Amino acid sequence: MSVGVEEKEENELEDAALMAKHVGAKHHCVIADSDSFLDTLDHMVYHHDSPFTDTSAYPTFCAARLARDCTDIILTGDGPDQIMGGSGHYVFAVRNKLFGDRSKALRLLWGLGAKGASLFAANPVPSFISRLERKFHRDSLPPVHAAYDLRSYFPDIVKQFICTDDLWAVHTRNSPYRHPDAWFEKGAWMTLIGIFLLTCSSISPMIS
Repeated sequence: MSVGVEEKEENELEDAALMAKHVGAKHHCVIADSDSFLDTLDHMVYHHDSPFTDTSAYPTFCAARLARDCTDIILTGDGPDQIMGGSGHYVFAVRNKLFGDRSKALRLLWGLGAKGASLFAANPVPSFISRLERKFHRDSLPPVHAAYDLRSYFPDIVKQFICTDDLWAVHTRNSPYRHPDAWFEKGAWMTLIGIFLLTCSSISPMIS
């Protein structure tokens, strides 16, 4: 099962077809287009029980929908990065001890540093000042929040910039970190990398 996109330069269906031929597999493919994404967005959100910031959710949904006509189970390419530590943010999290103990006083100090840097950063567009602000901000966060800030496409600094005041108020009242916070507490006995994998890895449901 392969999922392609409309943009030819980003489409890998020809490569997938070659691989399927090489291993003697029957190749099934589908195009994940923007119109279908908007039609299925509510459905996908409903079936995810926790915050899921990975854009692979949409092509995975398309693959599952294609597969349901011929099988009840499919194996996806998700997983090896988490198991083998291949994603850069996993290595970064351990090396920088994102899950290490940090005193509240130090976190408060880093938070003040982030606020100070924000005075000189007009927007979160990458620059030396905006990177400094995000570094200080991340160091001011509790462990789980710091890890999610690292791997999020839209960290809080960016969300606050693009959200209206009302939407930001709703976001802060309904913490998206409440589930991973609970997972982090359950995995307190594990190694740093084990905690990170437990807390930040998501299993995307195969929707049929």
